Formats: sequence, structure tokens, C-alpha cells
Amino acid sequence: MESTNESEGKAMDVDELTTYLDENSRVVSNFRAKMMAYEVEKNKRRQPAKRWNQTQLDRAVDKSQATFMKSVFDQLSGSISADKSAKEWATFIDDNEIADSLEESVDMIDMDEA
Repeated sequence: MESTNESEGKAMDVDELTTYLDENSRVVSNFRAKMMAYEVEKNKRRQPAKRWNQTQLDRAVDKSQATFMKSVFDQLSGSISADKSAKEWATFIDDNEIADSLEESVDMIDMDEA
């Protein structure tokens, strides 16, 4: 893993996890694409005067991504002890095929039920 964390002894935080998954899988890009399609479709159903511009759509996707990644982080932090370094987090993610699992989960998300 190319560490985005300057201190190898420091555990990953949510932002570092997001960066790691973005650089090493399609989880983040797939989630963002799926959320944007959902937000655009939702926007089409709004009254014309109440439709969001691209900046508002981007913010909604950013917020959804932050919520999603916080949830992923919370679930992982229950499996990885707090004293593990970012490198050890990456090894755990790779060894347990977490990114592959997340990609499959994102692919199966049904936004109409979200």
C-alpha cells in the first residue's frame, strides 16, 4: 500500500479510509455514480422552480458518501483494534477482501429502498 498517512503508526481515520478505497478499488467511484444518478432522478421529479443545480446535487452526493464511509469505518473499526497502524488497516482490508465485498454491496444497493 502506498500510505497516504504520514505516520505509519497512526490508525486510519475516515478520510484516509476513503482515500485508500478510492485509490485501490471502485467502491467510492461506484457509490458516487450511483448516488448521483439517484439524485438526478429525484431532482427531475421536483417542481421546475425547486430543482437543484449541479452544486446542490454534488453536495448531496458528498453528504451521502460521507455517511456511507463513516458507516464502513465504524464497522471496520469494530474488527480492527485501535492501536493498528494505517498500514495494518490496509493489510486487513486487502487480506479480508473488504473492498471487493463493498463493491458488491454498492452494486446491489437499491436507491428506491434507501
